[in-house]
Amino acid sequence: MRTAIPQDLYSTTYVAECAEAWLETRKDNDRPFFLMVSWPDPHHPFNSPGKYWEMYDPADFPVPDAFHAPDWKPPTHVANLHSPRETGSANLKAMESIGCFAREAQEAQALTCGMITMIDDAVGRVQTALTATGKARDTVKIFTTDHEDHLGDHRPLFKWAEQYELLIRVSFI
Repeated sequence: MRTAIPQDLYSTTYVAECAEAWLETRKDNDRPFFLMVSWPDPHHPFNSPGKYWEMYDPADFPVPDAFHAPDWKPPTHVANLHSPRETGSANLKAMESIGCFAREAQEAQALTCGMITMIDDAVGRVQTALTATGKARDTVKIFTTDHEDHLGDHRPLFKWAEQYELLIRVSFI
């Protein structure tokens, strides 16, 4: 479901504004500092605001390989995610993995890319604020994440206790 929260009131915007404001207070201070900027996205529910909602077309994203294997037999833990979906009894509002269909995987990928693009734009704002302090060249910047999402790989959405490589291999730049 598309969020009703306007882009300028969304958490990604708020976090960027807070970081910009904090950096502004450091402009005339030569003491070393540590600033951790942490965005809640990309995360489900997949509902980025404004232009980021329709920025990417789900049809442009690949259907994960597990949906193409004609003889694919899911492991028990994945089958247990799909059974409630097939019977209509799945709790789709829970904060744990659910079985998904191919189109849902593509939609999740597209909406996730919208959230990532919004974060990229917010990072740009923070970088600009850091540059304005004159301290950008003397600042170590680290980018990482806590986990990934299935996004339909192996046919679940979200994340839970499954330890597929896609979930546990995270970026660190």
